[in-house]
Amino acid sequence: MNVFQSALSLVIYKNGNVQELDIDDLLTRYRLKKGITIEKEIYCQAVEDATQYYKKSEQCLFVCTATPCLKRSYLHASDETMNRLSQELGCEVNVTGCHYQCENGPALTLKINNNSWSFLDISTEEKWREAGRSIQRLLAVESNTGFEREDR
Repeated sequence: MNVFQSALSLVIYKNGNVQELDIDDLLTRYRLKKGITIEKEIYCQAVEDATQYYKKSEQCLFVCTATPCLKRSYLHASDETMNRLSQELGCEVNVTGCHYQCENGPALTLKINNNSWSFLDISTEEKWREAGRSIQRLLAVESNTGFEREDR
């Protein structure tokens, strides 16, 4: 298990505002449902690192590559695909673990400054093209506003 990727997923889900209770809940869920035990100190450090990474990314599309999303995804999660996607959208693209939207996956999360938007059920080429157009509009609008909206 990639601890940083897991921590980054939690940070994305919480839009950069992870609390100690969130970490405790996740570690308990890992232990009880997956049989995975992670030392809290190690996970807290991973969350701190992931939060710094998340906050320094002004514009980034995070693509869930957890098994449930990959099974239904239109996109292939290869480096080549992610690099092409980054060039098409004009923003950084990173693969992550679960975005905690499994029932509605595949999931994408777009972060622009302090705001984030989720795009769900990106399971067909048509749905991807629709999400891609929305992402490009958001990137264009948010890049030209000169101010930040409130966090969600």
